[in-house]
Amino acid sequence: MDPQLAASYAACWALMRQKARTFAFAAWLLPADLRRDAAALYAFCRTIDDLVDERPVDQPVAAVRRELAAWRAWLTDPQPDGTPVRTALADLLRRRDLPRTPLFELIDGCESDLERTSVPDEAALARYCYAVAGTVGVAMAALLGAPLTEACQAAGVLGTAMQRTNILRDIGEDAARGRVYLPETTLATFQVRREEVLARRLTPGLRTVLAAQAAVARQEYARGLAGVRLLPRNARLPILVAGRLYERILAKIEQQDFDVFQGRAATSTTEKVFVALRVALTGG
Repeated sequence: MDPQLAASYAACWALMRQKARTFAFAAWLLPADLRRDAAALYAFCRTIDDLVDERPVDQPVAAVRRELAAWRAWLTDPQPDGTPVRTALADLLRRRDLPRTPLFELIDGCESDLERTSVPDEAALARYCYAVAGTVGVAMAALLGAPLTEACQAAGVLGTAMQRTNILRDIGEDAARGRVYLPETTLATFQVRREEVLARRLTPGLRTVLAAQAAVARQEYARGLAGVRLLPRNARLPILVAGRLYERILAKIEQQDFDVFQGRAATSTTEKVFVALRVALTGG
């Protein structure tokens, strides 16, 4: 492999290890070539997400929109440009028949966060979760060689479940940005005011809302993980491990009685190894 290309893939892997320890741990279980490609796909997704969520406070929204538009244009004719992510992703898209639609949908979903501070109802939340995470599952399933539409659909559901888990885990961080991703109609049903969420007040009503969201995520995990059997054999274990680890994060949130403001739920290295061994031994 060309040294610059190899360095680009290495930079993508380093970004994955730095920003997504759960995914990096699971990706280690992939064959080397798929592990490399998964890192390039992750690096693209992280780059798009960070353009929105990590932008400097003094950067105009219009400037971010221009950068996202540049990514859309690049995806129509991906060429290496000397930057690690584009160099690696251009090579990946050249070698593999990876669908572009989920990548464009991801950009659209992340761009919506430039203006979004709330979600009106459950249907809108489901669409958002798919746009920013379900799309990643679909792209990943295609990268792994999933031959069936059913497999890609299940991967999209699994990605959506992971995003719901992220939303529950990161309520405090999102509140600091002035965002509330819990459906407004559900908050109103349980008499929870948006201002209470932004103030990080864990009321009985908010606990009920969070429990309801966790129950939806549980159903999505069941559907998404059931579809792993449709993936090629050499890709099943890593995806099962990633799904079970995220499910464990959800379990931690439930175990702390949904006090999501007390600290960020996460799995330790020991827990990751335990889950991986259990999945390898039991097949699920």
